[in-house]
Amino acid sequence: MSRGRSFRSHRISSVIRHQQEELILHGKVAAPDGTSRSLAISRTRGGQTQIKTAGKKQSKISALAKIMPVQLLLPEAAELIFASPALRRGFMDWGLFHVEQQFLDLFADYRRVLAQRNAWLKTQDGEVGVDPWSAQLLQLAMPLHGMRQNYVASITPLIEANVQRLDPALQVQIRYRSGGLGEPDEAEKRLVESMPRDVKLGATHRGPHRSDLVFTVDQQPAAQILSRGQAKLLAGACILAQAQYLQQQTQTKSIFLVDDFGAELDTAHWAVFLDSLVELDCQIIATGTTELAGNGGVLEKAASGKHGAAGGDVPELSDLAVFHVEQGRFEAQKQPRNYDSGDPVPT
Repeated sequence: MSRGRSFRSHRISSVIRHQQEELILHGKVAAPDGTSRSLAISRTRGGQTQIKTAGKKQSKISALAKIMPVQLLLPEAAELIFASPALRRGFMDWGLFHVEQQFLDLFADYRRVLAQRNAWLKTQDGEVGVDPWSAQLLQLAMPLHGMRQNYVASITPLIEANVQRLDPALQVQIRYRSGGLGEPDEAEKRLVESMPRDVKLGATHRGPHRSDLVFTVDQQPAAQILSRGQAKLLAGACILAQAQYLQQQTQTKSIFLVDDFGAELDTAHWAVFLDSLVELDCQIIATGTTELAGNGGVLEKAASGKHGAAGGDVPELSDLAVFHVEQGRFEAQKQPRNYDSGDPVPT
């Protein structure tokens, strides 16, 4: 509903019912002012897409994402730390898309000019002529660089505070790497300096498309020294910070999809993370193969009226719905069980 595709796969056929030609989704999203907005999307096996918001047709899937921001907390969350810079650029750009009105058009224009410059570079042989794209590239690159730089500066204190709460022993430094152009007064010179390499390889090697969000611990790259569990906590701290900042800036609450996120975390860390997540007062849809009671006891704390690790109230048990899948059977548990009574805890 939010992205126009499954976050598991780009292949739409995998989520259309067997022997059917299309899928249709309808939903309503609560707005900060208490009203709701209807969303609808249909996708066919042939690749046709129709989107409506509040009954009006939309031409871009981004119209859905703007209304319904979804944060994913998956088992592979640690890849935000371990994987290539492209994943971290996507993280920054997701946040900017939701808080900066001009970002999407700027980003699209930059990618268009970058593709045209790369195509021109591939035609250059021997002596290089006047670069027809450098001025436009820089004109778009500098605002994009500035947006990312400011965004990282804004969410860094939130990330640091989340890390301190989740794992006080973890001391992480965060900085934005510009992608090689540096600040505006040196960007043109650096682009000219990279021209021989750009021509040789037929690609632009400096610019926001090469930027990164850099995490270090004791001046060493975090990806080299953190365990997978620590990296997952750091990634979780980043995603929490992104949702917190979005809520601060736009009063928009994210929806969290959590899939077995606590698999590589001990009970203590998982409990603190759940407290942090619950205190955001967002809608949370979580799946897992272990008992919820074992994942930090969030249901027991709700039932007993205890508070979160930072003093925030955990929702009442009536706010929680449990759905149980066993041997292919799906059971909606309408009335949560009394966990103090010794009843089995559903997964």
